[in-house]
Amino acid sequence: MLVSVDKIIGEAIDDAGADLRRLSLAIHSSPELAMEEVDASRLLTEYLDSAGYAVERGVAGLDTAFVATFESAEGADGLCIGFCSEYDALAALGHGCGHNLIAISGVAMLIAIRRVMERCGVPGTVKLFGTPAEERVGGKI
Repeated sequence: MLVSVDKIIGEAIDDAGADLRRLSLAIHSSPELAMEEVDASRLLTEYLDSAGYAVERGVAGLDTAFVATFESAEGADGLCIGFCSEYDALAALGHGCGHNLIAISGVAMLIAIRRVMERCGVPGTVKLFGTPAEERVGGKI
């Protein structure tokens, strides 16, 4: 049977849409500067943890950095895909650069690729890298 990957992705994001909107609005309403993204990091990691991802917090010596991982039931060997989520804000501008949207875009891609891997039996791993301090100190480096 042919499977429409586009349809799987659309359904996965639609299913998570209310949660993604809630996360985005919560992050937007409480802007936090670089290395101070405690609430944003907590909101994202609690959501990902509750959705069944393996979540490692405080990655690379950065308190607000995280990695969320999904490994396929078909095995971790295979595809290895990663996405980034930024969630820091700018002084005086808040989320003028839209990092609340970048944060949930990464979450949405993690959810979508997980669903494709599950439905299509694709082996591999997908990771979301929570990258704080992108605006000031290069949290992705």
